[in-house]
Amino acid sequence: MGWSRLETRTGAAGLATGDYVWFAHSFACDHGPHSLATADYGRLIPAAVRRENVLGAQFHPERSSAAGARFLKAFLES
Repeated sequence: MGWSRLETRTGAAGLATGDYVWFAHSFACDHGPHSLATADYGRLIPAAVRRENVLGAQFHPERSSAAGARFLKAFLES
């Protein structure tokens, strides 16, 4: 729970490496080929994923300042 720094891939839905986002839970799915951004919690967990027309986040965009706003904008524009 708390702020975590991201590592991102190209085209990461408005997110950038070094952005901090807010996680408010302890659940995490496994990192895989559809991860756009990851956070390190002793293991890499996906912060944002995309597969075909589905875009999702494990962090809380509404609580994640400018990075969250960029993610939501990219979501709405996709």
